[in-house]
Amino acid sequence: MDAGKGTYRVVVWDQDEYLKEYMALPPNQQARVADLYNSHLPYRPAEMKPPWLKRLKGTQSHLRQFDCGGGKRLHYMIDEEAKEVRIVGLGKHLEWDKKNKVGG
Repeated sequence: MDAGKGTYRVVVWDQDEYLKEYMALPPNQQARVADLYNSHLPYRPAEMKPPWLKRLKGTQSHLRQFDCGGGKRLHYMIDEEAKEVRIVGLGKHLEWDKKNKVGG
């Protein structure tokens, strides 16, 4: 996927896992993710668009979450210093325990 030439460089931490999850999405959800990846993340990743795009709270406040539909979410973080958007996961909704730690 090409993120264009925006202000931010978009990188995927686990390319193989990302592509596996992306290809498993229905076409309409793939289109939503591709649009976010190409039209939003390189240019204005900190801009939130409720209800589909939001910043998580608490100990996970460094993450942004995009609702792909069908219970799938894309999670990313922004490194302003490096001008980089790092996609850290694509898949089912993350589960948090009572101490806000990621679970299965």
